[in-house]
Amino acid sequence: MIIEARNLSFAYGATTVLQDVSLRLQPGVTAIIGPNAAGKSTLLKCLAGLLHPTGSVWFDGKALDARQRHRLLGFLPQNLPTGQSMTVFETVLLGLLPDLTWRVGSEELQRVQAVLDDTRLAEVAERPLGRLSGGQLQMVLLAQAIVKAPTVLLLDEPTSYLDLRHQFEVLALLSRLTEKRGLVTVVALHDLGLAARFAREICVLSAGRVHAVGPPTTVLTAAMLAAVYGVEATVVTGAEGRPWVIPAGLVPGQPTAE
Repeated sequence: MIIEARNLSFAYGATTVLQDVSLRLQPGVTAIIGPNAAGKSTLLKCLAGLLHPTGSVWFDGKALDARQRHRLLGFLPQNLPTGQSMTVFETVLLGLLPDLTWRVGSEELQRVQAVLDDTRLAEVAERPLGRLSGGQLQMVLLAQAIVKAPTVLLLDEPTSYLDLRHQFEVLALLSRLTEKRGLVTVVALHDLGLAARFAREICVLSAGRVHAVGPPTTVLTAAMLAAVYGVEATVVTGAEGRPWVIPAGLVPGQPTAE
């Protein structure tokens, strides 16, 4: 599967969020990084068909309607639901829609159980969503996104509610699934270290535009961090050949948050 986004632009009212974004996404993990309000979440929603930008999105050279995209894609939103009475098992099972019928067969139940085991949620399978921690809820929605074995995964900050160990576990799981199934996995991340560790390619968004795209070693540079984040940093190469960012301070003369 190859996804091509061509000249995507999107605005919420008079506020332009994406401007002429073009990307070619291939099998593997692509991390979308950038400052707050750079357009990361909006780009994922445009790829998923939840928003309707100008420009076009092609899947292996084809334009897909909403139903076709739903069958193809697994999407994990940034905002988590709260206070729901559905159980973990029921929530993950709903990830099999629209193919799910009133008579749930043993194959569907086994698929859900296998995903619960992979994501270490089996022990809370009967617990209502309203009784989960933020990290557990994040894992439930990830399980829901992958249970239907999608070809494309679009994940908006899947590690935001997780501690350091669980962040690594989630991204390692995604990396294994991506490689095993040949998925196109696109992940919006704030943690540059995680992006460098797990992504095959990194796309940097800045003010709604693509600032840079490429392997972590070519994208994560001191010049990019100064231009996009307003941060002075040293970038060193680790033992595995991956870059590591060591921030030193703010770029002089740039405005700071109040």
